[in-house]
Amino acid sequence: MPNFVKGRTMQNWIIVISSFISAGATIALVWIAIVQLGGIKEQIKQDSNQDRRRNTLEACQRFEKDPIIKDAMKRLWNVTVNGTDYTKLTDEYKFEALTLLNYLQSLAIGIKQKVYLEEMVKDFLQERVEKEVKVLIKGESGKGWNATKTLNSYYYDNV
Repeated sequence: MPNFVKGRTMQNWIIVISSFISAGATIALVWIAIVQLGGIKEQIKQDSNQDRRRNTLEACQRFEKDPIIKDAMKRLWNVTVNGTDYTKLTDEYKFEALTLLNYLQSLAIGIKQKVYLEEMVKDFLQERVEKEVKVLIKGESGKGWNATKTLNSYYYDNV
């Protein structure tokens, strides 16, 4: 065989081997990129869940820390004889009742829009929400309290 053919064959082999190495390196890089993107996706999901937990906690804490909500609850508590006689609520206290109901509605909207975690809100406020809905919306009495339907009609007429 002439020398130029041997040299050409050797050059072809070098090209083939380097092409396989390059293809192998490309496949490895693609695999690494896929693994990295999966990790980033998981990290973003964890960050999102952490933000939702933080937002939910802040929203639930507003129930006890927000001065407007606290004042409304205090006035309702005082007029209802420490939360036992909601029949004493009059038109004078509709603002307080609506303030509390609007806060609860904002929680419900946040849950529906996936801003807040429903289970966490339930853990913090389920008992309180159930009582407020029964008393202020449904006008139902319950264990340890009496209620009337006077605020019920006002709420739905003005929503």
